[in-house]
Amino acid sequence: PDVMMAAVSATKLDWFFPSALLHASPACRDNFDIVLGAVRHSPKALEYASERLRGSREIVLEAVKSSGSSLISASKELREDREIVLEAVQRAGYILSEASESVRNDKEVVTRAVTKDFWALEYASKALQDDRDLVVMALRRQAAECAKKAKAHKNNQSRASVGPGKSVLRCAGPELRANPEVVLESVRSLAVGLCYASPELRANKDFVLMAARISPSPIECYRQADPTVRAAVCREAFDRAVASRIACTGETAPILNVVFHRCESGCFVNGSSNSNSNNNNNNN
Repeated sequence: PDVMMAAVSATKLDWFFPSALLHASPACRDNFDIVLGAVRHSPKALEYASERLRGSREIVLEAVKSSGSSLISASKELREDREIVLEAVQRAGYILSEASESVRNDKEVVTRAVTKDFWALEYASKALQDDRDLVVMALRRQAAECAKKAKAHKNNQSRASVGPGKSVLRCAGPELRANPEVVLESVRSLAVGLCYASPELRANKDFVLMAARISPSPIECYRQADPTVRAAVCREAFDRAVASRIACTGETAPILNVVFHRCESGCFVNGSSNSNSNNNNNNN
């Protein structure tokens, strides 16, 4: 035990660094002092502890305070422990996925998780996915992340993608996806958020035009509009753009004609072109 204690104490404090406990005997893996010392130096050590000690509240709490991901190795009973899950999600929001159903229905726990990682909303209970304040907070966290990536991309400090991506709105309940204010909150940062809106909103010409006006990518909003109103939306957007350009410069932009005719002819279908769909059908 003394040799083993020295070995686990020499392990680097790092989630990915293998603990000496990996090579320990079953007796050492079931030794409280050795395992506690191991998780203090490497949270990953909890993975190699005996089943009995993975159910020790003191040991698991020590592990999740260093790395929230350690919750994966905790016993089922401790993944139902509110205090332990709260400590874990503050360090790794996504680990909410490992918590029990009852804890995923705790608003404070889910709020902490979403604050750390907005995608944690995906693992919240259905009831909390219908909570407007929580969903709007997640959308704003995603908007801040998009703005950060866009700035880094613009300054050539990062190769981070600033493309369409996915909106966290897809994790919200049906009622909120039918709420115009909530959907617009999503569209402000990601135009693709409109595709997660209710069919009624996507088929509302005035709403789609409003979304396009505040979106960083209006054309993407036109693509996400219901096919029954897409041509009308593009026609009105085209007329407004032309009128605005004429008022400012006295000239029209040829590209606007291209955009309108592509939309009016039905080229934009579910974010892709008919020609691409036809090619895929031919390949099949």
